[in-house]
Amino acid sequence: MKHKNQSEEKKYDIEKMSDRLKMYKRTARRILRDRRVKSVLTLGTLIVALSPIAISALLGRGLEIVFSLVGVGERVTELVLQPSLILFESVIFVLAVAPLVYGMRAYAARAADGDEPTAETIVGFYSNPTYRSYSRRRAAFLFVALLFTVLVFFGVSELVSYLGDRLVLDGDVARAAILYFGSLLALAIFAAMIVGTVFDRYLYTALFLRHPGSSPKALRARLDACMKKRQGVKREAITLNASFVGWFAVVFFTAGLAALYVVPYLMLTNAVCRSYLCRGSDA
Repeated sequence: MKHKNQSEEKKYDIEKMSDRLKMYKRTARRILRDRRVKSVLTLGTLIVALSPIAISALLGRGLEIVFSLVGVGERVTELVLQPSLILFESVIFVLAVAPLVYGMRAYAARAADGDEPTAETIVGFYSNPTYRSYSRRRAAFLFVALLFTVLVFFGVSELVSYLGDRLVLDGDVARAAILYFGSLLALAIFAAMIVGTVFDRYLYTALFLRHPGSSPKALRARLDACMKKRQGVKREAITLNASFVGWFAVVFFTAGLAALYVVPYLMLTNAVCRSYLCRGSDA
């Protein structure tokens, strides 16, 4: 009987979460009907999307000219050019593009809270030292985390492939199978930890926007209080973003053109979600 009640309660919670996710999307679509909000977020998305292409083209051409003037050989240019481009693009993204991304998130958060967002909200991440420093630190952290994750997956897969081939050649197929499945399990656990870490800070930006003068320790305390107040925050956030997989497919098949609608829609939906989750938690 107790097990049955728990199952019904769990089913009820899932249904409530499903209703909330639909409510977030309806609210985001309603906000997106505001032409000013839609124009600002669409223009910001376009600038962010085109920035890497423009930066890569300009830097690539500039480095090629510099290498030719210095007299660097073609083989050395091929080896050095791509890593140099990645390094410079990352630095420029952190310094110039990241404040715009967080400015757009702040703009969406203001709209979701029912406030009157202005262009100054976006520019504030360039002019305000506190906002600018926060956006650049977060962008640098995410870049390092992504790089570390890619290196771990690449390193583990290469090592497992090498050791597995050796075991198969030695005729020890059973150990090779255990090695393969064990490494997959370890990588899955590692990926889950990364996802958990990312969504543990899901509300951090929303809290920062509400309390920009707060110290990281104070923000962390508010975040912990909010997480305790709202059970299942991670699951709800992950489910919400996963529900956009169809939209991501549309972006892929339209060569990125659909992103001009999908990115503002996703940004506003997350802003509405964070606004709801922070509400009533002294956040």
